[in-house]
Amino acid sequence: MLSCMDGMDRIAVPRGGIVWSPLLLMVGLALQIALLTLTFVFMLSVPALTYATLESAQSLFGTVAWLNALASFIATLLSLFIVRRHFRSICLAIVNSVVPAVVVSAANIIPTYTLRSWSSIVVSIVLAAVAAIVASLVYIFLLRRKDYF
Repeated sequence: MLSCMDGMDRIAVPRGGIVWSPLLLMVGLALQIALLTLTFVFMLSVPALTYATLESAQSLFGTVAWLNALASFIATLLSLFIVRRHFRSICLAIVNSVVPAVVVSAANIIPTYTLRSWSSIVVSIVLAAVAAIVASLVYIFLLRRKDYF
């Protein structure tokens, strides 16, 4: 017997031709914030990472940018595993995964503009976006291939 809840894990809300998943966005935001916080707690607990962060504050590809990208990769992969939405295309799945990574990364790094150059801030946000794209592609091509092809 079918219930009204069958297939609810594959539904996303359409908005103007693009399919957005509010649940994936919210879970993605929560995981991005949690993992970025854990990353910085880990960074502050390891003296060598703290020193490397202070030394590379002005560089384009500093320690903070790489740790931000690593947290973004893991959080995106976890959010895709938890929510498991099926989108109409691969691009929509990627966009739904990248938006939380970019928002949290920007909210975290932009307030430090007095310590860094704007180019290092942009590079950090771009690295977080690229990490989220790579995590989405890993999830789609290696783990959920049958859903998209």
